[in-house]
This record gives sequence, C-alpha cells and structure tokens, in this order.
Amino acid sequence: VRHYVEQGIKESYKLLGSADILGNPVGLFSSLSTGLYDFFYLPSQGIVESPAAFTRGMALGTFSLLKNTVGATFNSLSKITNSLSTGVQSLAMDDAYMEKRRQMAYVPRHIGQGVVLGGKQFARGVFDGLAGIVMKPVEGAIDGGVVGFGKGLAKGLIGAAVKPVGGLLSLASSTTAGIRNTAFMFDEKNCPQRIPRAFLGKRVLEAYDAAAAEGAALLYGLDGGEWCGEVYAFHRAIGKRVLLVSDVAVYICRTSASKEKRGAGEAVGDDAARRQTLGLLGATGLRVMIADQIRSDWRAPLADLYDLTLVPPSTLRCAVRTDRGASVLRSLQCPDAASALLLHVKVGAAVHAYAAEHAVAVARRRRALEAKQAAAAASASSPSASSSSSSSSVLVAGRRASALDQLLVPMARHLWALDDECALCKRHFTLTHRRHHCRRCGRSVDDKCSGARARARNGDKVRVCIECADALPNRVLV
Repeated sequence: VRHYVEQGIKESYKLLGSADILGNPVGLFSSLSTGLYDFFYLPSQGIVESPAAFTRGMALGTFSLLKNTVGATFNSLSKITNSLSTGVQSLAMDDAYMEKRRQMAYVPRHIGQGVVLGGKQFARGVFDGLAGIVMKPVEGAIDGGVVGFGKGLAKGLIGAAVKPVGGLLSLASSTTAGIRNTAFMFDEKNCPQRIPRAFLGKRVLEAYDAAAAEGAALLYGLDGGEWCGEVYAFHRAIGKRVLLVSDVAVYICRTSASKEKRGAGEAVGDDAARRQTLGLLGATGLRVMIADQIRSDWRAPLADLYDLTLVPPSTLRCAVRTDRGASVLRSLQCPDAASALLLHVKVGAAVHAYAAEHAVAVARRRRALEAKQAAAAASASSPSASSSSSSSSVLVAGRRASALDQLLVPMARHLWALDDECALCKRHFTLTHRRHHCRRCGRSVDDKCSGARARARNGDKVRVCIECADALPNRVLV
C-alpha cells in the first residue's frame, strides 16, 4: 500500500497538470521540450554527416521549434477559453441552447475553419441571448402560468448577459484551436485504410462488409448528416446518381465524385473514390464524415411509398403520397434489367419491413390502450358496487380489498391526453384558462372540472376530474 501511495503522490502532478481549465501545462511543457530537443539534436546529427545535412537539420529543427511553440501555446489558450466558455454558458440554465452549441462544435482543421466556427458560435450566442428575453417568459407562462413567467423572465435576462459572453469566449477558443491545428496540419497522419464498420442496427459484431460500410458512410454524410440517425439498408449506383435505402426512407443522391464520367455498371465506391471521399471524425465518438458534398435530389419516406412497379425493360416506377394526400408518380431509369430487378426487390423488402415494424408498434399501442380501458372499467365498476352497500370496502378480483387496494394508482404522464379543450365543459384552453389532467382517466380538463383530489398509494393528493371523483373511494373534495 505504501508503494502505491508514494507513486500516486509522485504522479499526481500529471493529473493536475492535464486539466483543461489550467491550459494543460503538462502538454505545454512536453511540446516545448520536443521543439527544443529537435532544435539542438537534428543539426548535431547532420553536422557529422555533411554541411548539407547540417543545413537540413538546422531547418528542420527550427521548424519543429516554431511549430511546437506556436501549437503548444495556442493549445493551452484554446483549452482555457473553451473551459471558460462552457462554464459561463452553463450559467444560462438553457439545456436547448447547450445542445445546439454541442451540435455546432467540431474541431477546426485550420485557422480559417476556426474563425468561421467561432463567428457562428458568437452570432448564435448574441441571437439566442436577445431572443431569450422575449421567448423565455412566454414559454414559462405557457408551462407554469404567472410563476413560470417570472422564472422565464429571469432566465431570459441571465441568458442575455451570459450567452454573448460565452459566444465571445467560443470565438476565441475556436480561433486559437484553428491556429494550433494549422501548425500541425502538415504533419504526416495515419489515414484509415478502410471505411469504418457498419452495424446496421443489430448491435452485433459481424464480418466486415465493405459495401455496407460504404453505404452507411454515404447515409451518415448525406445532406450534412441530417439523416445520420437512420439505419442503412442498401445502395446502388445508377449512372451519375446513387439510390440509397434506409430503414425509414429512399433517397436519390449525388456526390461530386459521381459527376465525373463513369461507366454505367461501375460501383459507386471504388478504392480511389473511397480514399478521396471518406475520412474519420472523432469528437464525441467514432463518426463517419463525407468530405465531398453529398446532397439528396429526392427523398421518399417508406410510409408514403406504395405501388412499386417494375416496367420492362429497366424502369422502376412508384407512387408517393404528399403532405396534402395527393399521389405523385416517380420513375427511375436503370442501366439494365438486372439492376432494375435488384432495386425492385431491395426497395420492396425495405417497404415491407417498415410496414411490418409499424404494424407491430400499432398493435402494441392498441393492446396497451385496451388494457388501460379495461382497468379503468374495472376500477369504475368496483367502487360503484361497493357504494351501494353499507360497508366502505370494495371487492377486488373476488376478494375483500384492503385499504391499499382502494387507493389510486396515478396514470403515467406519457398517456395523458393533449386536447385543446376541456373534455367535460368543452371550453378551449388559453394562457389564462389552463389545461390540467385527471390522474385517473388522463383526460384534459380545466381547473373547475377537476376540483377534486384523490389519495394516491404514495400518500399524495392528486388531481382527478369530477366524474372520476364520484367513482373513487377515499376522495377529498377541494
């Protein structure tokens, strides 16, 4: 034990010295020592060979000293300003704003990207800070009435002062990070030899599939990563475009690599194109990034896709429902009959899989609703039967119920109705005429129609509507 304590004390400086709020001084001195070592060591190695080697060593050593000095200095500044920015912006107590900030954040490759990213973050901080003065009180009033309005006003005023300052610190952090990476951008880097593996939603480690990995990378990078939450199913090159199928939609997309002349039967991702278009980005985890601009020319959700038909010799035709309920016919000319048949089979399988999964989800929700209605009917009939007798107890499942059985089990919040009017008096809800929920039936009611309380099993008094109050024992009228 003594040995571990001594070693822990000796190595504790590494933990403290690596803190971002302190600028990672351990990394700073490590980089500076590397630059100084190269500045003296490389020329000394060259002087024993030849004057030319000495000159080359002097140049390399000087470059290493400047690179590590600039990189280490701005790395420390970037870490300090980033820590301050995160701490200051957390004072705004705005989870949505912090989530937007996390989504905007990425590691700039050079000073140009750092300035652009920092400018966006600063503009976002100023805009959200000013908008919060108006939006936060309104949101608070809708959720919590007068008290919520006061809380929202306080959050808006705090955010108006905190968010622009945090955005300015983010500008400094991104700019310094860009300068740091500019100093190291010409170093040799280990590039990936293959595209990252695609798991396809199974969460099972299978043998590496280059085609699936390529298609998943295309889906993750499509439209700037807008559809990265979907699961890849199939893709195929169709001339200068690519048909991409996920578990949610069908896409016709185009890449800059596909704009080049290419044979009709050539795959979308040969080795050269794969090396050109794919890279890795690891910030919060391993993610795939497409370097080229990949945009979807057309997107059709599988839920709106029907009447998939193969028109000889090589045309694939389908109908797509629009938002207004109309149908639009779409045709895709394939290079040959075999490709058209393959696409017909794959797209049809995706549509059927989506329909089957949707049917299972609908059936599950229907069974839950039926069970809830049956429980509500049983609980409504049981107290009414007991109220006709002189005894205050009720029968539950053929036995004399205990006092605990007669207490209310509140309905889960996610099962509450979200209607625009009261279920009993039919008055519309407004900012002053607020919506409430009965904890027994889950209906939307106003304060007048929910003027009763029932004792829950945890001992709390919960709100119930006046209809459910008549069917409940142990109710408390307020």
